[in-house]
Amino acid sequence: MKTKYLITALAVTSATSVFAEPLDVEKDELKFGFIKLTDCAPIVIAKEKGFFDDEGLSVTVEAQGNWKELLNRVITGDLDGAHMLAGQPIGATVGFDLARKSPPEALKICDEAREGFPAPAGAPGG
Repeated sequence: MKTKYLITALAVTSATSVFAEPLDVEKDELKFGFIKLTDCAPIVIAKEKGFFDDEGLSVTVEAQGNWKELLNRVITGDLDGAHMLAGQPIGATVGFDLARKSPPEALKICDEAREGFPAPAGAPGG
């Protein structure tokens, strides 16, 4: 009896195809930047294999010359996204940009961002 129910359940499951409807997205044409290193593979392979197309997205990938150019183009909106160094989005969020600020001003921003965090054990003031 249990076998009969199991076979029926498997037949119904295999006969029913499950397709997800594409979601309404805010923007379906995207431009991603990357630096030609092995860790850009997820973006590049997804583009080549058509994974973005499968989700209804038209994606362009563009190689960038250096990390600074990549970050600046994301900040200005020339790129919708990018693969980048882990610290770059965090630094950009707190306003750390040495190209636009003098070193003392940039260090002040770092100190302000660090306020409220305890000093590591053994460090001066910790």
